[in-house]
This record gives sequence, structure tokens and C-alpha cells, in this order.
Amino acid sequence: MNVLILEDELEARNIIHSIVERQISSTTSEKVNFVMLKLLQDGIELLEKQETLFDLIVFNYSGTGQALVKCLLQYGGNTAYVMCAPDRTSEKAFAQPGLRFEVAVRMELAKELPVALANLARLKPFGDAGTPDSDFIPLKINTLAGISPVKADIWIRLSENRYIKLIRKGAELGAEDFKKFRDIRRADMLYLKKTDSEALLDSQVQTLKKVADSQSINENEADRVSGAALEAVQDIVAKVGFTPKAQALAKQSVEITLRLLGARPKLSVVLSRLQKEEGKYISSHSITLGKIACALAYKMGWNSAATYLKLSLAAFLHDLPLQDHNLASFSSLEDVKKSGKYSTEQINEFKMHPVRAAEYAKQFHEIPGDVDQVLAQHHEKGDGSGFPRGLTHKYISPLACLFIIAHDMLHFSLEHPEAKLDEFFKVAESRYLTGTFRKIFIQLKSEAEPPAGS
Repeated sequence: MNVLILEDELEARNIIHSIVERQISSTTSEKVNFVMLKLLQDGIELLEKQETLFDLIVFNYSGTGQALVKCLLQYGGNTAYVMCAPDRTSEKAFAQPGLRFEVAVRMELAKELPVALANLARLKPFGDAGTPDSDFIPLKINTLAGISPVKADIWIRLSENRYIKLIRKGAELGAEDFKKFRDIRRADMLYLKKTDSEALLDSQVQTLKKVADSQSINENEADRVSGAALEAVQDIVAKVGFTPKAQALAKQSVEITLRLLGARPKLSVVLSRLQKEEGKYISSHSITLGKIACALAYKMGWNSAATYLKLSLAAFLHDLPLQDHNLASFSSLEDVKKSGKYSTEQINEFKMHPVRAAEYAKQFHEIPGDVDQVLAQHHEKGDGSGFPRGLTHKYISPLACLFIIAHDMLHFSLEHPEAKLDEFFKVAESRYLTGTFRKIFIQLKSEAEPPAGS
């Protein structure tokens, strides 16, 4: 257990230390670690480093410097506070709903500090096990892109069951904040309480609606917010399930993609943009996959709005069950096994992710038919060497065949960013020798557009 004492007078500091040590030691066997500093500013600077989570902070307030006190309360996270003040008149200025906060009159510390500590212990015992990890959802930092103000508290994890609040509900966030999270705070993941997951998803829905309702959509901005939406769904669905709010977010993201594509999506435009961004962060290959699949469908003459919607939804959902981005980047089960990087459990997770993605699709309300079938079959191969079921071309649906070709084309383009489209047709032809695969491939090859700019 960690206790921070902020008091500039030595005698008062020793009295506080003695009372806190005696009172807490009587209620818990956990070792108590004390940090004692003189000034509020010193305490704030220590808390900003976020290297230690303090269970209790006892600090001196002389009646001036309210801004420093509020800053202290903000950075302290889920901590109990005792403010040693001249009187109780300033208590209302700092008390907040849900904040464990007590005042002890400075001239009566020997009597009032034990009472304040007892009151705090009744709310939550000192030295408890913290907040269970199972109460939190890990979030990728990019999940918060475009969301401001934040509609839920955001936390960072210090150790097992120990979290500290990083961003308060209602805070405004900008690009500099995200840079600070990565560079200064060294945070790779942020955390959200499960109980706040719907609030975050609702924020994402509203952000996407603003983009969708604008008269002209900037594709870079659309891809950024759609990518953030996908990551939010991916992070949250793994912990709380594919809720109606998560479904609404997926639909909103897909609608933006479809609006950008229009009625006549061009493959060369999609691929040239992908190549132009090679080497940069691409928010999600799932969004690009939807664009490629729709462009191929247009070439096939399958250019109905319903078909575009099916393919875009399938693209959004196809890797949703996978939390490991490196694992998701593999296109074959054999390559995953050969890598030697993954456990039997992870290999099985990869093998079964098409089935789980299909189950997500089945939970949708008013979703077009065939989407679950496309998802269940998106790693199958015409010769029966795919997974999870090892289906041959006779049992793979036409739309799934097209989606599989789009998936292969995307992987080829990412691995060979300088290659021309006709090079894909040369190296991939042997994969599509039978049934619907062959029919689609022959037509796509004959309809191949010249590279953009030629």
C-alpha cells in the first residue's frame, strides 16, 4: 500500500505519518510505503510520472492555490484523499461525486485525522486488492481518434488489478494528447471500464455520423474515423459481446465506405491509393478490403447496393475476432504454424476466427443474407486446402469466391507495393482453376484496368 504525504512543516508531517501508520496498520497486514514531500507542486509532478498508484494522499491546504488542489485530485486517480485545512469552509470546492475525500482541521489533527481515515475506510478498505482486471477493457490508443470530448473515464494499467485514471470524462482531446500518451506516458494501451463501453461506442457512432452527414467526405478523414471505429468494436466486442451499439457502429462505418465508393467503384483508384500510402500507418486493412471487393463486384456486373453492403460488412467483420494484429496479417494456417511464434491455443483461434466472425454477422438485426456465409468461407480454397472446413470449390458461394480473391489481391498489393495488377493475375492464376473461382478470375483478368496514371 502506498501513501503520499504533502506537508511543508516537519512536525505536522511527522504527526500525520504516525497517525496514518498506526491507523492503517491496525486494519491491514499489507506493508505501507510512505512518500513524504513538502509542496503540492512536488506531489503533482510525482503523480504526473504515473509510476506509482497511491492508495491514500494526505495534503496540506492553507486556503490558497485551489488550482493546484484540483490538479492533485485529477492526477491522483482512484485514490482516497484527506485535506488538512484551517477549517471546513473549502470542503465544497473540492468534493466530487464518487471521490473518496475527507477534511481534517489542521489544528485538531490528532482528533480529526483518525476520524477522516475511518470514514474513508468505510467507503473502501485500505489495502484491498484494487480493481479486478476483468472489470476493464484494453483499448488501442487510435480507438479514441476523433472523439472529443470523451464520454467515459480512460485509465492506464500500472500492475495487476491496479489502474490510475488518465483522462476524465468530458475532457477535450487533440493530436498533441495522443502524442503525449505514446511518447511521455509510454502508454501502448489505454483501458476502459466495461460499464462505460456503450458510452464509448456511442461517441464513435456520433463521430461517424458527423462525417457521414457532411456535404463532402474527405477520404483520409473517413478512413481514419472508420479505422478507429473498427478498433473500438474489436476491443470491446471481445469483452462484452457484439452489442446493438457495436452493430450500429459497424453499420455506420460501412455506410461511409459505400458513400465514398459510389455506384461505380474503380479498382485502380483503390490500389493506387493503397500503394501511395505504403510505409505509412493504414488504419485498417479491413476497410481497404471492402473497397477492393466492391470494385471487383462492379467489374463482374454484380453492382447492386445490396451486394456492396454485403461485401463491406464482411470486410469490416472478417478479422474482428482476432486481437493480435500480427496474427491477423497471416493469410494461411500453414504460415501461422511455420512461424513458430504462436501457441496451440492461438493457432486454433486463428483457425476458427472465420466461424466466430460469421457468428457476429448472425447477431446483426436486418443484415442482408449471405454475409455470414462469406465470413465463414473467407479462408477456404477451391482445392480444399483452406480452413476451417477444408471446403472445395463446389461448396463455396460465388460471393465468397469473389471475397477470397479480393482478400488475396489485398495481401499481394501490401506485400508487393510496386507490382502492377497484371502481376497478381500471373502469380495467382494457379489458385483459381476450378468452378466459380475460375469464372470470376477469367472475367476479372479480361477486364483488368491499366494501372492508375498510365
